[in-house]
Amino acid sequence: MSLTGRRIVVAGGGIGGLAAALALRQRGAEVRVLEQAEAITEVGAGIQVSPNGLRVIEALGLVQPLVSRASRGRAVVLRDGPSGAQVLRLDLARLPEGQGYHFVHRADLVELLATAARAAGVEIRLLQKVRAVTPGPAPRSRSATATGSAEN
Repeated sequence: MSLTGRRIVVAGGGIGGLAAALALRQRGAEVRVLEQAEAITEVGAGIQVSPNGLRVIEALGLVQPLVSRASRGRAVVLRDGPSGAQVLRLDLARLPEGQGYHFVHRADLVELLATAARAAGVEIRLLQKVRAVTPGPAPRSRSATATGSAEN
């Protein structure tokens, strides 16, 4: 579906907001991301990208950059809380190529998405706080649009 000519505002420059902004831009929309922080950064630990998540990364054209920054999971082990005894072990190495689990630092994924979004023409505005969201005019198709107002 082409979104050419649509102007879309995304509130938040985290993983979800940046991924959405990039996907919308790749479909032709003019996209602006409003982020309240002074920089696009992420704190926190690593995250797991499952095979389904990897399909999203693939659709955004970012598999190779992600894989180059990530570690591939070899197994998932479920343990009993009180005893610590192993309950189940899933051998992830048996999954077909392209369906693995990847572990990446959250900051690396945010940086990857932000760089790709900017390169695609997404405008990222920092130090913005969304005060309200006012629905825009009804589009000709079934999908909805919204416009946002921001401080600063």
